[in-house]
Amino acid sequence: MKSEYRRLRERLEPDDQEMLILRIDRGLSWQAIARVLGGDDDVPRRAAALRKRFERVKLQLARLAEEAGIRPV
Repeated sequence: MKSEYRRLRERLEPDDQEMLILRIDRGLSWQAIARVLGGDDDVPRRAAALRKRFERVKLQLARLAEEAGIRPV
């Protein structure tokens, strides 16, 4: 099942893939992800934006999984 989701993840934009890896695979905080992806400027604002983007990416992955006939984990 995980390998199927990894294949779906590869269909996402590279930035979205990186965000998922940092959050899900590595378990980084949103503040840490904001620093990794954009430096130390306005971390709280970027962290909030990344959380919203993460929710959109999760929905996109759910749609891709449904289209591929993959059941949710």
